[in-house]
Amino acid sequence: MTKKRTRSKTYEAEMGGKKVRVTVPESDGYIDLSAAQRAQHEAWRPLTICGANRLAKGRAKVSVDPEDARLWRVERPGSVEAHEPMTRLAWQTFLAEKVDAEAGEAVVTTKQAETILPAMRAAVAALHEVWAKCREVERTLGRDLDGLEGVIQDMAAGVDDPESIDVDYVRDAINAQLDDDVAETDACPGCGERNTDNLVWQDDGAVKCSTCGKRYTPPAK
Repeated sequence: MTKKRTRSKTYEAEMGGKKVRVTVPESDGYIDLSAAQRAQHEAWRPLTICGANRLAKGRAKVSVDPEDARLWRVERPGSVEAHEPMTRLAWQTFLAEKVDAEAGEAVVTTKQAETILPAMRAAVAALHEVWAKCREVERTLGRDLDGLEGVIQDMAAGVDDPESIDVDYVRDAINAQLDDDVAETDACPGCGERNTDNLVWQDDGAVKCSTCGKRYTPPAK
């Protein structure tokens, strides 16, 4: 016994300013008008809240608006809005234009990462060079300078031409940093913090380190 095949035909229709494709079955060369009407009805019918959430796949959350039960409450990152219930096409367009596009602005793509990779590598290499020079200065002076990187950063922010930095500038900048540091014997035993701004005397004579939270009593002089 041969099974009868149902033929179908696809048409393009204009709905809401957008072109959609509607597939309807044919019977002996005639279009099944009831099927065409059903297809058009499905295209124009608003989604249920459950259906909208299923299509969103977590990108947005739809619920009943608490102020007007006829509306949707649409929650997405950084936004909560009330909307008229949408058809499948309108909801998919909303997700693409509002949710996906805005999320894409905050994401670095693989192609963008490939473009900036050389600059990032150069920046990391330059920072390693800064650290190496800081250690060279410390070896020359024979002491640890915990805030030396900050001194150099302040210098770079204050001058455009490194050649304009003179002896007096270097001496005063480093001495100002040293004035803010306690002796190594008074440093926080928890993290080694020496900056006086981060070592706060307490009423009981102890010192509290703001960097790691440790309380300790400095050695007697």
